[in-house]
Amino acid sequence: MTATASAAAPLAPTSLPVRRDGVAASALTWLGLVAYLVLAKLLLDAFLPDAFADPSQRAAFAWPVVAGVAAAGLAGVWLMHRTGFPAALDARVSNRRRLLTPVLLGLGLGGLQIGIDLATGYTRLLTAAHGVAQQYTGVLPMLLIFTAAPVLVETVYRFLLIPAALWLVSGVLLRGRGQAPLFWGLAVLTSLWEPLEQTGRISGAGTVLFGVLVAQGFALNLAEATVWRRAGLLAPLALRTSFYVLWHVLYVH
Repeated sequence: MTATASAAAPLAPTSLPVRRDGVAASALTWLGLVAYLVLAKLLLDAFLPDAFADPSQRAAFAWPVVAGVAAAGLAGVWLMHRTGFPAALDARVSNRRRLLTPVLLGLGLGGLQIGIDLATGYTRLLTAAHGVAQQYTGVLPMLLIFTAAPVLVETVYRFLLIPAALWLVSGVLLRGRGQAPLFWGLAVLTSLWEPLEQTGRISGAGTVLFGVLVAQGFALNLAEATVWRRAGLLAPLALRTSFYVLWHVLYVH
């Protein structure tokens, strides 16, 4: 190889590329998801006032929370495009990767969750910890709640926190270096947040059951982070929604 050819050869990338294309489409996609969340809340408030057995779930659908999630998610979309995430409708990502694979993963993890409950009956301890006899209030209210809830959940656990940290640390402080290892470190840490928070509320679960539930919740969250990084923001929402439909809508507990 000549010196000229060597000098002209591109350096191997040290991080995932910045993707600024498709920001408007991603923002519109996000606003469409928020519109569905708003519609679900309006229907629940108007026609299904007793849809929420758990007061903490009702509080999650309060208007200030919805407004905060809408703004946080929009900021997250802007940051995703500066930290290597595919656009929401990126033509380079197939619908199989964006939707089908996440849905199948969600159904598989939902089936595993049902199996754990059938074997242990742990949801009796969980509902008691929330002060309710049963979370399930019917197919229609559960369907509205748990097809809208992923927009709330993903924003809280992932959509703003991780891209903001990536942009600040890798993009600003490290000038684009170290993006991939930083993402996976954040993905692992944030994937522990929900299972530790929820399982920690269950008294009398025992060490083995506690470990099983945390591992299950960690697997769910890490799967969402993985498909999000590879296929954009619709992928983790599809995964979480299919998980919720099986676990909360079709399985009465």
